[in-house]
Amino acid sequence: MDQMFTSILYSLDGGGLSEFLWQGEDQESANKILEISKKIADYGAFALVIEAVPSDLADKITESINIPTIGIGASRNCDGQILVTDDLIGLNEEFKPKFVKNYDNFAQRLHNAVKCYQSDVINKKFPEDQNLTNYKANKVAK
Repeated sequence: MDQMFTSILYSLDGGGLSEFLWQGEDQESANKILEISKKIADYGAFALVIEAVPSDLADKITESINIPTIGIGASRNCDGQILVTDDLIGLNEEFKPKFVKNYDNFAQRLHNAVKCYQSDVINKKFPEDQNLTNYKANKVAK
């Protein structure tokens, strides 16, 4: 009988959908997070995402386990890095945790594009002739 394997990617994160919480800032909670990380690796996870912990704790976790760590602003010493695309491109101007780095201000560019589109529609500049499909009058079904 074949054995069934389950791939596990576990995320140590500090928040839910509405709030963001840092964790592991005192020795007791840092030790607990380190122990949990070791257990996750021992249980067969293929990687561990580390978010919202101090960089020295992320470094210690990375040194202590035998699976790759992926940091979300946790430490440059994690095995890999990840950033949510919306954060990377600057789509959300209201939500910007400390670990986020915007590489663009897409929100402003999007706003400008929509305003230009709106203006063109109001001023009958869109659609232009090149955007229309033109049929000869005798080919239009009656």
